[in-house]
Amino acid sequence: MRSLSLLILICLPLAFSAQYTDIGGWYFIKGSKDIVKHWKLSAEGDLRMDHQFGNLETAFVDLTVENSPTKIFEWAVNYRFGNSYESRSMYSLRHRWSVDAGIKTELAKFDIKARLRYQWAQSDIQVNDLYHPWSQQLRTKLSASHKVFKRTFLEVSGEVWWSMSTGHYGQPTDFRISTGLERRVGKRNYVSLSAIWNRSFDAIVPTNEWVGALGFKRDFKGDIFKKKKKKKATDDAMIGS
Repeated sequence: MRSLSLLILICLPLAFSAQYTDIGGWYFIKGSKDIVKHWKLSAEGDLRMDHQFGNLETAFVDLTVENSPTKIFEWAVNYRFGNSYESRSMYSLRHRWSVDAGIKTELAKFDIKARLRYQWAQSDIQVNDLYHPWSQQLRTKLSASHKVFKRTFLEVSGEVWWSMSTGHYGQPTDFRISTGLERRVGKRNYVSLSAIWNRSFDAIVPTNEWVGALGFKRDFKGDIFKKKKKKKATDDAMIGS
């Protein structure tokens, strides 16, 4: 309780000092399937609304390849292609690449995950008459999940964005706190509902965004490249050969 109270005392001044506050909704659908042992491929489609649900901020597709060589360590490569609303009051196609490295463990019946993400993303900011320059960011995320009911898990996470671009190296640009419930429906389907607070520091007018997120996820059975079992030759087959 002391840690929670300290977190609230730190976050509340940041939230109410924002010069611009927005409310939005995020909706996603995700599917994943094992490629081979320890390797997984996933695809996710997102729609994100902002300006009090009155504007489509972005629509994108994520493709991710994940690898878990051990029970503790995991890493992934991600590509995002999307159509985003920008400062010139129009939409534009943009790309993003990222590489993740993370560790996971169990502590006091909580599943703990720590993740580092380095990403290269196109921005909507104009630099020297050039739109959509590539920016580099480091993202640090810590999350914890716990089973609260049958087939239902509670997850809480915090994440910070750090600029890796020249002139702003090492400066924090964004901050996010998320809490939500995920429920398994059937054997391989999951439905989630989350509340998210985003805080942007590097905008001309700092943004304070409150988001409700609704998602559906399915894990598909089997491997993409499944090894075929070799059939043993019978005695008759061997004699006939």
